[in-house]
Amino acid sequence: LFMEKVAALRATMFRATECSPSVTTIRGLVAFQPISLDYLIKIVGEAKPSDSPDDVMPTCLFKEVFPVVAPLILHIINMSLRSGIVPDDLKKGGSLLKKPGLDTSLPANYRPISKLPFLSKVLEKCVYHQLLVFMDVSVSRLRGMQMSSTSLGVSSLTGNPPNR
Repeated sequence: LFMEKVAALRATMFRATECSPSVTTIRGLVAFQPISLDYLIKIVGEAKPSDSPDDVMPTCLFKEVFPVVAPLILHIINMSLRSGIVPDDLKKGGSLLKKPGLDTSLPANYRPISKLPFLSKVLEKCVYHQLLVFMDVSVSRLRGMQMSSTSLGVSSLTGNPPNR
């Protein structure tokens, strides 16, 4: 019974509807682009040092040895961008106490902030900048479309027709 309800819900959510032929489609973001070594050096250099319990080494030490390991880090980042897969070690994080010394047994004393590994933040920054560029270009194209609604604009960006 539960599985039938889930199947019925999915069928209504993902049902393709016809689009008006006047809708202009915009090329979607198919994949992230590899970054250059210079760009990676810039991102790491500008990043604030913030240590995570899951970091292999302190951020300040990582930045010191970065010129030596930069080509390897570039390879890891670019493989992740090309494949769309984030390495498991970059997905680890933990919640923080609001203030040191608070009762750890009370859930209200925690805030929903993850301390992600430093390299995870570098990858996040690469993805963020590419999404920003994509959204800026796509939104500027949508501005030129007359008589377009928000749902049509979103459908143009995502390639999914609007639900009616």
